[in-house]
Amino acid sequence: VRPSERVRFTNHRIPMLSTPTRSTNPIAYIFYHLLAISLVQLILLDFSSTLPLLQVHTSFTSTFNLTSILSQLQVLSYPMAVDALSVSANTNTMKCQNWFVVDFDGTCSINDTTPMLPRLAALCAKELAELAQEPSQCMSLEERQSRFTELEHEYFALYQKAKSECQPPPPATTDTSNNNNSKNKESVISSLAQDLDRLDQVSNVVTAKVSVTGCLSELQADLEHTDFVSRIVQKYDEMKVGIRPHCGSSLRQVHQDKTWGLAVLSINWCPSFIAASLQPELGGEQISQGTNNACGMPIIWSNRVDSETGTVELPIPGSLAKQKRIASLRTDSSSSSSSQKGIIVYIGDSSTDLLTILEADIGILMGGSSSTIALAQQHGVTVKPLAERNGMDGTKTTKTIDGDDPIIWTVDCWSEIEALMKGDDSSTWFR
Repeated sequence: VRPSERVRFTNHRIPMLSTPTRSTNPIAYIFYHLLAISLVQLILLDFSSTLPLLQVHTSFTSTFNLTSILSQLQVLSYPMAVDALSVSANTNTMKCQNWFVVDFDGTCSINDTTPMLPRLAALCAKELAELAQEPSQCMSLEERQSRFTELEHEYFALYQKAKSECQPPPPATTDTSNNNNSKNKESVISSLAQDLDRLDQVSNVVTAKVSVTGCLSELQADLEHTDFVSRIVQKYDEMKVGIRPHCGSSLRQVHQDKTWGLAVLSINWCPSFIAASLQPELGGEQISQGTNNACGMPIIWSNRVDSETGTVELPIPGSLAKQKRIASLRTDSSSSSSSQKGIIVYIGDSSTDLLTILEADIGILMGGSSSTIALAQQHGVTVKPLAERNGMDGTKTTKTIDGDDPIIWTVDCWSEIEALMKGDDSSTWFR
């Protein structure tokens, strides 16, 4: 690439390299095609070891993925390689029998990281301007934080008002038969969902106002920008996220066992910041934002910010969306050919996680939030220490999968969860 074209910018995004053409740069055009031919040869010689390289998200290009490679090879008339890649794209993943899914803010992290995002957006804009060797024309850090803080105060006021309007459900029936237990759980979840939806609406209204302010513009939120965001986190101490003790070692242990899928399910707006914060805990492991429920790289399901406008997009708008994601994992696990039933474990820390905790086979509340516990108990949910379920207190033997009773298990710290994952036989974890 000519020196004048060494770094290009597209709408102030991460630097991208464009495909050379025969007319604009004939030498680079020749090298590009030689590289494409070499890639095809490498794929055909040892495709199984090459595919993971193609799945890695990088900070310098947003087009280096399986779809773009297929289209480029099609243009270059390499049909055999296209067929090979197409088949592998559909068959190279293995459905997970068990899933270990965690919330991020307050569950993995010590504090909520959302208030850090305006500063991260400002630092992204600053770093991009320095790369372009141009003065930044973006909103100042002070302006971003002022606009965000004002809406943050508005959110807390509206949230407390909505919470005070939550009404306790009617008393549950005393019939303890299995059929009625199931109905009681459905009734509990239904009444709880109504209150949580009311709280989520407050969050979504304020989130829309955040989008209008533009205080998150230039935030490089997508996972393909994780390396870029990681460099910012390493460069600026104020962007380092405190991770709860034993969280990283617990996540690593789950991920190293290939019968378990590992995922983060969060309403956070910046998946690249989540990945940049967790990758060191996972030994630098790449994190995917895939939609297929398969074992492999850890997965993040979250919301995102459009870097051009600062608009917050909400594929996971709240409690109900998180619950549905866990329900979809159960559907996939039930279709597994394994004779042993898989387990879905979910760990969260706030009221937004309550429906998801109840949807999982084993739902765990981290940190013991008194307000979250009070809301759950108000709707007839049983709340008990996880130690009681697994016999750590000496009062009860280990159970298998929790039944129809609406129950939430609580832990104070990640060491209690890590204690359940001892031994080489992962099929005994949490059982």
